[in-house]
Amino acid sequence: SCPSITLKPDVALPDGPLALLQAPGGLYACTPHFGSYETIGETWQLWRREWLPTSGWEPDPVRPSFEWYQNDPRTLPPELLLTLLCDPVKRG
Repeated sequence: SCPSITLKPDVALPDGPLALLQAPGGLYACTPHFGSYETIGETWQLWRREWLPTSGWEPDPVRPSFEWYQNDPRTLPPELLLTLLCDPVKRG
């Protein structure tokens, strides 16, 4: 499962594009995506079409899926980018 980020209640977010989202806890299945952000959709489709149906897990539609970006695209070429794709799951 993907680790979560926990903030203290009094942490203020800086002005800008950040937003605080409080998601329900639970198990997430994650897969790595290596490469540019433009090809993430293909990895999501492959993951959900091939791995998830045969895994013994099923999607949990109550919780959100998310992409967890591991590095900075301003400092690395696209082929070195790593993103974790995380789907909420429950026992099938």
